[in-house]
Amino acid sequence: MTTTIVALTLLVIAGAETTDADEKQTPNDAVAAVNVLLAQKDFAAFYDKYCHIHLRNQVTKQAFIEEMSSDRGAAMVRLFADVQAAIKAKKAEDVLIARVQEDADEYEYILVQVRKRPSKGQQWHLEFKREDGKWKLMDTD
Repeated sequence: MTTTIVALTLLVIAGAETTDADEKQTPNDAVAAVNVLLAQKDFAAFYDKYCHIHLRNQVTKQAFIEEMSSDRGAAMVRLFADVQAAIKAKKAEDVLIARVQEDADEYEYILVQVRKRPSKGQQWHLEFKREDGKWKLMDTD
């Protein structure tokens, strides 16, 4: 009986640690994690792990993978890379706006110069929203 209680306690604690780690995840962490998946061209894992339900309700996994393999997907890959580079370089708001939305569970990144003068098909905006304690991509422009 004691062994069962100890085992159950360890399972609960392990689950709590995962939840705590998710709670501490920042939008910047999500951008970095997505960039790893994009570098590996693992669009299925990106969809499963980092696409918010709002986005998943709009596009199937297969359609997402096809889109990410297209020119539009290449623009999104470039957007994530540019956002992460700006985050790492601690660029000011004349380059990257990174802010919480009115809803504290929403966060956005805006590449300012790209937004002002986008070239054809170029992406400039990422919007994340919390789902199950993790920041996930909800929208892009």
